[in-house]
Amino acid sequence: MKKDIKKLWIEALRSGKYQQGRLGLKSHQDDGNECYCCLGVLVNECNIGTWVDLEYKFALEVGEEQFFGYPPHEFMTELGVKWSEVEVLAQLNDHANYDFEKIAEWIERNL
Repeated sequence: MKKDIKKLWIEALRSGKYQQGRLGLKSHQDDGNECYCCLGVLVNECNIGTWVDLEYKFALEVGEEQFFGYPPHEFMTELGVKWSEVEVLAQLNDHANYDFEKIAEWIERNL
């Protein structure tokens, strides 16, 4: 993975700026606040598209395409992240209940 983006991502995950969400790049919590999965933090920090509020969740709009659960494949490839690693990160965030600190540690060790 590109070292500068990896550093940016890890710092963002640890910053406290983002509330963690599950099952989507960006969504609304029950209290109405916005939350992000670990991959949503990455695309937000890299500013690769526009967030479109669909009331119950957000779509990441890149060009004429919309993305909900995963970032664009091409974007991750450009960063040097294999799709299998993207899937692992989604699983850690959504189903293994890793918090952002544990995910940052995983990224440090594996990407």
